Amino acid sequence: FGPGPQETYSDRKDARVGRYAGAIADQFCAQYSEPGETGNKVDVRWAALTGRAGRGLLVVGLPLLSLNALPCTTDDLQAAKHPFQVPRRETTTLNIDLGQRGVGGDDSWGALPHEEYRIRPVRQGYRFRLRPFDANRDRPENLKRERS
Repeated sequence: FGPGPQETYSDRKDARVGRYAGAIADQFCAQYSEPGETGNKVDVRWAALTGRAGRGLLVVGLPLLSLNALPCTTDDLQAAKHPFQVPRRETTTLNIDLGQRGVGGDDSWGALPHEEYRIRPVRQGYRFRLRPFDANRDRPENLKRERS
């Protein structure tokens, strides 16, 4: 539950807040010229990663999170020169972050994000809750209580 369904970053938050669903394999953007983290979602209230039977893991932001889930590892992304070289794993790599630096690119792909979309090297903290999730039992309207 958050902005989507497309990927969002601190400087790319033009998506509507709502409940979205999608396959983890579809979160990897193979159209980028170089592999990197893709499919990020900012300002997420909660996310459920489930298998075919509807059971899995619930991530709840206290209050908001930035996260992505990919069918590859961070090492896979860094080792490949081109997106087609990134292996698709049978496992999921889930990144849960306080925030994500903006992507920049206002005047070219090399432009840095504006200052307000960069992460400053200061002490920060954030909280989130992880728990088992069952889509057959847990109702979205009850997840609001998870955030308190």
